[in-house]
Amino acid sequence: DPETVTLAGREREGERMMEVDPPVVGGGGSASEAGPAESQPVRATAVEGEGEWELPGNLIDPDIDVELVRPPAVSERYYQGACFFCNIKDTPSHDQFVLQHSNGLCVIGVAASHPLRDPAGPKVTAVVFRKDLLSNKPSGKKKIGASWMNELSPLCDVTCDDGSTYVLYACVRGNMYEVNRRLVDHPELIATLGDTEGYIAIIMPKRDEKKTATEKLLTQAQYNSRPPFPNALVNAVGVQE
Repeated sequence: DPETVTLAGREREGERMMEVDPPVVGGGGSASEAGPAESQPVRATAVEGEGEWELPGNLIDPDIDVELVRPPAVSERYYQGACFFCNIKDTPSHDQFVLQHSNGLCVIGVAASHPLRDPAGPKVTAVVFRKDLLSNKPSGKKKIGASWMNELSPLCDVTCDDGSTYVLYACVRGNMYEVNRRLVDHPELIATLGDTEGYIAIIMPKRDEKKTATEKLLTQAQYNSRPPFPNALVNAVGVQE
């Protein structure tokens, strides 16, 4: 295969040497069209016993335009765009997000516009899940024994260092598969890693409701362009208690 990169390792005077035949980058020309540098192997050395190779900086022809594409993140590959439940219970900026996996699972978290995510705001000091959720342990493939949640079922109470408290909600209908128990010992994750490790819970809607579980929530575009409270779109289409 002409595009195969060949690696040959050998030892020389206490160092490991690596030779690489540079692949053709860019316009798709043949190996013979790559220029005289094609015949010169690119060498890199690494001190014996160390895990990383130090490669020369100029491995790509500077005259060739190369577009480096970031591989998609897990949330981009398997999850739909985030949906948002805003101004929950008519409270300004009490916003949460829902990320729905292609299999229907919904990850519940705190939106960046929520006061808990404000870097200049009070610090989160405690997350207390409702007692029945911590003691609830669904079992088996069908998660027998899972607690049923409605959109406004409270999940946990969050306390900040200024004494303020916030209640976080389920946002969708479904069975509670998991609460993020890490928040009990590391409540600050809600603020510092709210989009990832600081998620609140995972909920699975009913089979016949998977496709409609987030239809009453705001899309990312609606969330970004929503008018100021109290005339936000969610007040017209959001879930009522």
